[in-house]
Amino acid sequence: MRKLTLIIAFISLGVATCYAQRQEDVIYLKNGGITRGKLVELDSTKVDVSNTIGIRTRMGNVFVYDKTEVERTGVENKYRKERYFKEKGYYAVVQTGLLWGRNRYGIDDPRSFLRVTQGYQSSKRWSTGVGIEISAPHFQTIMPVHLETRYAFNESPRSTYISANAGYIIPLDHNVGRNWRDKEIGGMKFGASIGRRLFISDGTALDFSLGYRFQKLTTILQRDNFWPFEDNFISGKNIARMHRVEMNIGFYFN
Repeated sequence: MRKLTLIIAFISLGVATCYAQRQEDVIYLKNGGITRGKLVELDSTKVDVSNTIGIRTRMGNVFVYDKTEVERTGVENKYRKERYFKEKGYYAVVQTGLLWGRNRYGIDDPRSFLRVTQGYQSSKRWSTGVGIEISAPHFQTIMPVHLETRYAFNESPRSTYISANAGYIIPLDHNVGRNWRDKEIGGMKFGASIGRRLFISDGTALDFSLGYRFQKLTTILQRDNFWPFEDNFISGKNIARMHRVEMNIGFYFN
């Protein structure tokens, strides 16, 4: 019985200690100011302790107030600062991701990409920016450039958002072989996604999204007609329309 009593007392002491560590003293001033920390005893040789009150903050600073300045004091749970992000101003998003879908040749061809978007955040909900991306679909490397708009459903540091983008695909190489000289001229792209933004520090958030992308690539074909001893090419045009699912992960900065 004595052992059980000691165990209960030890557990109760631990719980009380943890709870005390989660609380702090608070001084509310008449001018609207708030100071949090731990009330301290003042040196009676330096100040009039009957008319003053002192508090030490978590940073170690001691503030002394005349009691006529104080509206009230109290004990509250420790204040946890919310992750900070600006309401307006410059922002940037760096993402990497995967594209799933068939390429221009009808082959299932998952591909990775790297994207950087920079722009202006007009409020905690709306932002618009310009993005540039490097990706490598089958047989060629392309650089999509697009305009993106985002809308967050709430103004908290943890928010779900939707985005839409539209732009143009710039080809970075061409398909050239012994008997063909294909010239890539690119094409339009657009897409939409839904994502989640989670701030992990002041001005920095993890960014996840899942979306859909449509892109069109146009190729001017020049193929050898295979007549012997003749350098005679037959020209044509190939337009590929690709529908893909994309998954992104990255960082949001503002």
